[in-house]
Amino acid sequence: MINPMTPLSSQPCVLIVEDHDSLRLLLRQMLENQSYHVEEAADGVQALVIFQQSHPDIVLLDVMLPDLDGFEVCRQLRQLPGGSNLPILMITAREDNEAIELAFAAGATDYLIKPVRYAVLSHRLGQLLRTRQA
Repeated sequence: MINPMTPLSSQPCVLIVEDHDSLRLLLRQMLENQSYHVEEAADGVQALVIFQQSHPDIVLLDVMLPDLDGFEVCRQLRQLPGGSNLPILMITAREDNEAIELAFAAGATDYLIKPVRYAVLSHRLGQLLRTRQA
């Protein structure tokens, strides 16, 4: 049986887009402990630049960001080379139907509610990466 906590290939790259430093650090530590390579962005503009430089395997994207919101970042990521099949997991405290509909309309692959349950995040990351590799 495949362990969902173990990345499938050698060090998949995860781009974390989160404006709260403490949450970004916690996510980084969790992912690095699971042998992921981590890139970070504190806002949407920085996320788009880093995406084009590092070509991550998956993006963890906060909805509430200081410049471009996560919905707009998601739309723009989908338009960039390599962005059409990219797994994008939106992470937010918003759990209202409108936010969920906006996320999927923008191109999100999945949606996770804060506070983040790290076991759930780990399983979702593994599943999204396996699906992408298939």
